[in-house]
Amino acid sequence: MIADLSIVGSPFLFSVAAGTLVLILIAVVLRHRMNRIVKVAAWVLVVVLIAGNAAGWVNRHFDYMRTLDDLFGR
Repeated sequence: MIADLSIVGSPFLFSVAAGTLVLILIAVVLRHRMNRIVKVAAWVLVVVLIAGNAAGWVNRHFDYMRTLDDLFGR
């Protein structure tokens, strides 16, 4: 079940990091084709994903929330 998905495992955290890197690369490559609002929204999304990724690695270190159920309080 998806609620039992481990959020402290390396595969989950590396996939989030890889997704963040892909979005950063897309934003960098397409920066000339985007208007200003889309650029700002893309970089805000990148910052949020980087912060979320950092929080995931801190959570992995302290092993505080192990599954999505723990994260959403079920």
